[in-house]
Amino acid sequence: VDFGITDTLGTVLAVGFYNYQNLAAAGDNGLNEQATDAGNSGAAGALTFEYRIIDIVSKWKLEIAEMPLGIWFNYAINTASDAGATKLTEDTAWGIGAKLGKAKKKGSWELGLSYKQIEADAVVAAFNDSDFLGTNREGITVGGKYQLLDNMSLGLTVI
Repeated sequence: VDFGITDTLGTVLAVGFYNYQNLAAAGDNGLNEQATDAGNSGAAGALTFEYRIIDIVSKWKLEIAEMPLGIWFNYAINTASDAGATKLTEDTAWGIGAKLGKAKKKGSWELGLSYKQIEADAVVAAFNDSDFLGTNREGITVGGKYQLLDNMSLGLTVI
């Protein structure tokens, strides 16, 4: 749902459900970074249960001094409970952040700051935010981007 409150204030709310199946059959291809003590890794790192993730995203869009400001919150929980799997105890991921500006046209820029906490079994590591490098981690990211040309940008993210 994308709802404009005023010309300079709006909100977005999105809810998704992801049902990943047969991940254990794929084996460990180096992408599954779940911790072995978290209850999801089996022999040779293969995942021992499926992922059924409820994902909720909320974003507020506003303007400050004619610059776009986005503030977001994301919460995800893995609801899988396959027979034989140990009870998930590290099944939650969340993050909060803000981005000022929008690198879109030549000479424009953006800056972002976020905090994320992603437990070992919350999401599939292979599909997680590539800047944050998998699962079973938490921390702050700071990033920026400058639009060198209309179709070329230079960006940096520090974790």
